[in-house]
Amino acid sequence: MRRILLYTLIIILLALFTLMALSGVSIGKLRIASISEIIEENNKLDVEIEKLNTTIETDYVSAKSNLDESFKKLQTSKKKYNDTIMFSTEEEIKAANQEEKYKIGYLWTKIGLYATKNDVVMQANVTQGSVKDKYNISFTVVGEYISISEFIRAIENDSNLGFKIEDFSLSTNTDNLLKGTFIIRNIAIDSNSITSMTKATSNR
Repeated sequence: MRRILLYTLIIILLALFTLMALSGVSIGKLRIASISEIIEENNKLDVEIEKLNTTIETDYVSAKSNLDESFKKLQTSKKKYNDTIMFSTEEEIKAANQEEKYKIGYLWTKIGLYATKNDVVMQANVTQGSVKDKYNISFTVVGEYISISEFIRAIENDSNLGFKIEDFSLSTNTDNLLKGTFIIRNIAIDSNSITSMTKATSNR
């Protein structure tokens, strides 16, 4: 009798294992996958791994190609630079490295036009800068707030000047107009063009 029960239990267990293997079993939130499900998931994982490997290889080849191209361009530029230096005279190299100096008349005309356009009264004083052969320009401008703001913006946005406004302050003068003061430091100006270290220009 016991042997029959044991055989029966073994058969039931084998049947359960077979059912689990073929269909899978869900016990609450726990899911035991079937053999076919495991094989399917494994195949999906193999496909994803293959895609990832392909992407890595493609990106690596592309990145390496871009790096090689950039390196070639750098080498070409370096060679051109060396050739230029090799076949340039000392005077040409010195001239190329020399910083362009502004003519004071050019600056007054350029900045004066901005002052006139934005309806401000401008005064500018030129003094020796902290760097040899360079100068500071101190500005005082009188006008409406928007006019002063647009005047300063025009100077800073002029790519031919490339000036940086520093130490800006704003106050009210006796005529109830605004007075703005600021300075531009260490500007390369041709000393021969400076007839006076102080310059005042009125635009009203």
